[in-house]
Amino acid sequence: MGEAINLVNNFKVEKVIFNCGEFNDLENELIKVLDKKKINHYACIKELNIDNNKLYFLQTKEYDNENDNSNVIYTELKGYRFMFMGDAGIEKEKDILDKYDLSNIDVLKVGHHGSKTSSGKDFINETNPKYSIISVGKNNCYGHPNKDVLNTLENKKIYRIDQDGSIMFKIRNKVDNEYTANSVHYEVGKIVRNTIKELDGTMPEDLPIPEKSLKELEKNNNNLKESMKL
Repeated sequence: MGEAINLVNNFKVEKVIFNCGEFNDLENELIKVLDKKKINHYACIKELNIDNNKLYFLQTKEYDNENDNSNVIYTELKGYRFMFMGDAGIEKEKDILDKYDLSNIDVLKVGHHGSKTSSGKDFINETNPKYSIISVGKNNCYGHPNKDVLNTLENKKIYRIDQDGSIMFKIRNKVDNEYTANSVHYEVGKIVRNTIKELDGTMPEDLPIPEKSLKELEKNNNNLKESMKL
């Protein structure tokens, strides 16, 4: 968020999405820039359509801290389940589990850079991610990722930006249980930012949150346990 104004000033941006909650000083400054540039901006949305893909913003309630007000996004790409946690903490994780049916996530973007305030054991056990991605700077002053979080994720395949560099998943179409040659590339941690500019020009209507219904959206995907092609 700290470099959002620089991004807007140096890149072509068509729309900007804010999370729920009151705007802080930095967000208000960004909004001034957006209004001056006539860039549309939206807050606290529930769904977002990008081409044939749908992003679900797992809203629960407004919190008294900015981290828990982070946008938590669930999506399904080529039959695989992705979940991006932002900086959401354990309290929001519990609320998400209470409100949504989420299990066997293929790729989890770990919350808050692997901070001890996120990735509670109950949440990780329920979502059961196959791959856990931690976006964290090398030798950062916060000591991220936290050792307890790493222990919670020890039975999962972990990729860390500080150790592995940029991370890309290559997901291929499946036809009759065989992979085709056509592939789609998504860079973990950048999917939302990189695709905002690709919006079709119409923000989604105020559609109902898919409470306790995410599994219905996935009923035709029975082969999610196949190995990813990395």
